[in-house]
Amino acid sequence: MAALTQDKKRDVLGEDGVLESIGAAANAVWFNGSLIARNAGGYGIAATSAAGLEIVGVADGGGNNTGGANGAKEIKLRRGQVEGIAAPTLDITDVGLDARTVDDGTVGGTADTATGLPAGRIVAYRNSKAYVEIGRFRGVNAP
Repeated sequence: MAALTQDKKRDVLGEDGVLESIGAAANAVWFNGSLIARNAGGYGIAATSAAGLEIVGVADGGGNNTGGANGAKEIKLRRGQVEGIAAPTLDITDVGLDARTVDDGTVGGTADTATGLPAGRIVAYRNSKAYVEIGRFRGVNAP
């Protein structure tokens, strides 16, 4: 799979989670359904597998802060819900393990994305999608 290039409606298991917002980083572009990460400066961007980021939720609407300063726009996001995310390298045996970010539209497991950001816990797997509890993960070995 690849990073999102347009809005994506995600499958959600259970409740919708908590709606919040985070200031967008300068020049950030994101789509509805993008995994959102907080950068070292505390601003939101579409997730990548780069070190130093923290997954904080899933975008609830798209936006574009190209040419804007840090915080000039807000990213609305949801956290604490279970999202169906493309997971082409995972299968049912990965349920219960940690999902790691490949890009803003794809997750993998520890073996194939060792540098990816922890995105959350895989709670189900269906039709090539990992259902991941987003926004409650605080790093490897966190409680």
